[in-house]
Amino acid sequence: MVPATTPGDGGDDERPSVPRLLTTNSPTPTSTTLTWQPSTDNVAVTGYDIFRTTTVGQLGPRIATNHPTTTFTDTTRSPGTTVWYYLKARDAAGNTSWRNGMVPATTPGDGPERVDVTVLADLARCGETAGPLVSALLDDRPGPIFALGDLAYPSGRVEDFANCFDPVYGRHVDRMLPVVGNHEYDTDGAQPYRDYFGDRATPNGVTWYSTTVGAWQIIVLDTNCWEPEVGGCAPGSVQYDWLQRTLRDGDEMCQAILAHHPRWASYATYADQRYLEPIFQLALDGDVDLWLAGHVHAYERFSRRGTGNVWSADGIRLFSVGTGGTSLRDLDAPVAGSNKRIDDRHGVLELSLGASDYTWAFRSTDERVYDRGSESCRG
Repeated sequence: MVPATTPGDGGDDERPSVPRLLTTNSPTPTSTTLTWQPSTDNVAVTGYDIFRTTTVGQLGPRIATNHPTTTFTDTTRSPGTTVWYYLKARDAAGNTSWRNGMVPATTPGDGPERVDVTVLADLARCGETAGPLVSALLDDRPGPIFALGDLAYPSGRVEDFANCFDPVYGRHVDRMLPVVGNHEYDTDGAQPYRDYFGDRATPNGVTWYSTTVGAWQIIVLDTNCWEPEVGGCAPGSVQYDWLQRTLRDGDEMCQAILAHHPRWASYATYADQRYLEPIFQLALDGDVDLWLAGHVHAYERFSRRGTGNVWSADGIRLFSVGTGGTSLRDLDAPVAGSNKRIDDRHGVLELSLGASDYTWAFRSTDERVYDRGSESCRG
């Protein structure tokens, strides 16, 4: 049998005792100080691993490893938010104690309000009947709209935006965070898309940008990496280097990436978009919580994906929402990690973004919700 702990020098496999009397002290709007009584060990305790979660009873990420004292100040808090802390003691052989009970801590001040946003992609084609029904769903959702590309079929031409997109979705444009899709690039390097949305599509002169929505950092990417105007998505490309810098700037916020292309999909042609792996890994390392995409004309939700493209509770949650109005596609057999697939209903993804969590619901044009859930942010 494999032992529960790995013995160190001298064969030490005894766990330290559980840390006791964890107390949260002296909260400020952006910090909380923890104190506790020291653990004991048959040899010696070397430090403590400290964990934080935004959901009581749910394990959270480690925020300090082998911290040497029995006092620790978490300086990464947000005002008006509640989290729970717990500890494990560690000895020189690498043995860790069982965790103590979770202790809550609330920072003073008014936290950011929740913001309701709506997500959809693959929107408008002249003659399609679903677009007006999807657009009507947006009438009841006054918050921001994440429009994830392929907005005006078939080719993103001036006339496609004027005749197909604008009559159906034009009344919502002022609320949209636009993302460029591959069909936009069918015409003049996506120039009609740039002209229609103006500075909101290219606030820095390029088709990728970052903004904030409530307490979240929202990062818009151009995943048409092969287009000359994009210049690639691999390390050393302009967009890759920008994303690396941008993620560093937002490391204390919940974060979402808006892209047209999904990293994976239960559709054979796009089952494993490996060209996106460099920027997906950047997002993973940068504690991004959500990857929102379209491209495949169906709804799909994935489990969180981590390093090595395997399920991980500390990974990125992926949604594809290509159900915005154009004709749907039948999905193929589910690929690894696919949790929910809907390929016979148009609709939108409704997100509620909090300071440290989010909820989701896929609402169809029949006004029914076919998928819902909630989750804490990774940070």
